Amino acid sequence: MDKKKVKDYMTYDVVSVDSHGTAKDVIDSIQKTHHDGFPVVSGNTVIGYISARDLLFVPHETPVEEVMSANLIVADPDMDINDAARVIFRSGIQKLPVVDEKNN
Repeated sequence: MDKKKVKDYMTYDVVSVDSHGTAKDVIDSIQKTHHDGFPVVSGNTVIGYISARDLLFVPHETPVEEVMSANLIVADPDMDINDAARVIFRSGIQKLPVVDEKNN
């Protein structure tokens, strides 16, 4: 029996925010999508993650790059799903961005 991979369970239609946007842009995306966080991209490359919590007490004009988390724990699409679950459990994170070898 083949082991299940992250790519078998991951979301493919991901909403992201641009690294050159502002806190206001992220707030607008939260209101529009009802998501509580987003991968931050520069072009097609994931460079960070920003959550609603990151925006507390931040002026609306603050650049996304100043408040995003840049040191991400990520998964590869071919990673075993049980290994990904262990990473989530042991690290205490709630979201595990899935990227390829080029961080796309």
